[in-house]
Order: sequence, then structure tokens, then C-alpha cells
Amino acid sequence: MARAGRPPRLSRDGIVAAAARVVDADGIDGLSMRRVASEVDCSPMALYRHVDGRADLLRLLLDHITATLRRPATSQDPRRTITRVATKVHDWLAAHPWAIDVLAAHRWSVPWITHDLTSAFLAAGLSPPAAARACEVVWHHLVGELVTRHTLRPGPSAPTATAPDLTAMDPVLLGHAVTARSHDQFLLGLAALLDGLVPPLPLPPPRASAAADARTGTRPTA
Repeated sequence: MARAGRPPRLSRDGIVAAAARVVDADGIDGLSMRRVASEVDCSPMALYRHVDGRADLLRLLLDHITATLRRPATSQDPRRTITRVATKVHDWLAAHPWAIDVLAAHRWSVPWITHDLTSAFLAAGLSPPAAARACEVVWHHLVGELVTRHTLRPGPSAPTATAPDLTAMDPVLLGHAVTARSHDQFLLGLAALLDGLVPPLPLPPPRASAAADARTGTRPTA
């Protein structure tokens, strides 16, 4: 007969929820197995029965908060759909800067993002292989802009190898540079990419009277 007692306190979901509380309170640099163990009142070694380590915990944490990412409405205009989806994901990730490091080490897959981007590129006239490549291009731009933004933001954990040295810039100007990159620069780059990726929409057919004028050489009256 099994002895009655308290059910196990630890679970993967509970550990991930505790990690989320730690990151919200202390940032990504404050996340450690020891810190999470303290949060759930267990030994650090007990966590390894449920997660493989800090890197695995970060991946699970990214999956956990993905539930807060809301799918934007699609549009009849493929370009508008692409812009909506990419901007939604960009701004959501920008609100969770710790996720940038996770994305650098793990593939992140949210089915509706891939589906909506691919469908929009197909609707714009791209072939399936071209649509897949276009999705990759948009994704690289999105993540690359976030990495650059993270690099420019002053802080002890910010990497410095991949961005221009702006440490001598006036702090006010540096703040404007970081803020601009957070959204406006992303949209500017995305628009330039789409200009090259998405074929222009065909011009509407001329009106019957305009076509007749063109054949006869008659100029329209004011």
C-alpha cells in the first residue's frame, strides 16, 4: 500500500514559472539554477531531474512566454500582412530583451508566424521556394535588428563586438539612437526588404474613356 503524503512539489511547469519570476525581478543575468532553486525551495541538483540546465531553462522560458504573443489580423494586402506579423513579433521580442540570447542559441518556432508570412509571400506571387527564402530574409532582419539594438543599449552584459563603437556619443544622442532602432529603423529596413522581395501590385486597368483618348490622341478636358 502506497504511503499517503504530500505530492511532489517540483514540476517542469513550476520551475519555468519560477524562472519567469526571477527574470522579471532580476533580468536575465540574475537567472541561475541556484536562484531558481531558492525560488521553489529545493536544492539546485533537484532541478536537473526536470531541466537539463540553464540553457534548457531559457528555451523553456521562451516557449512559456510565447503564450502572450497574440496573432495579428491578416489583410487582403500581402505586404500589409507581412508588416503586421513581423512588427508584432519584433516589438514583442523587444519587450523581452533576454530572449535575444536564447534565439542566438536555439531555433524558435511559432507555427502561425511561419504560416502567415509564407502565405502572404505566396499571395504576393512568389513561388514556394522563393516564399521560404523571403521568410528567412525577414526573420534575419528582425533578429539582427534586435541584436544590434541590444548591443547599442548600455549595460554590463551588452555585447560590443558586432556594433559600431558609440560609447563616446553624448548620452542623450545615444538614447535617441537606441530608441530609433527599437522600431523606426526596423520598419525602414523591412520596407526596403519588401520593395525587393514582393513584386509591385499591377496597375489598375485604364478607364474606357482614357483608353479611347489614348488611341485617338485626344487630351482629356479639365
